[in-house]
Amino acid sequence: MRPKIQKTEMTFTFLHLAADIAGNWSIDQIFHECDHGGFVGEWTKTVKCDVPDDKVEDELLALGKDGEFFNDLLGE
Repeated sequence: MRPKIQKTEMTFTFLHLAADIAGNWSIDQIFHECDHGGFVGEWTKTVKCDVPDDKVEDELLALGKDGEFFNDLLGE
């Protein structure tokens, strides 16, 4: 039996001085600033749903992946 694949969408909202952030900051940089007092942030939303087997490739392609990510993990 194939393991279930889930899709999780999470929203992280944070406040910062407008001059403090560039558009190309990584998630790690933003979290670092929130952890160390430069920004204030909080997870504000999490949504999970199961992805049917026949939709996994479509979801991977929508994320810019090749559609075969889980094949090695699932032994396919």
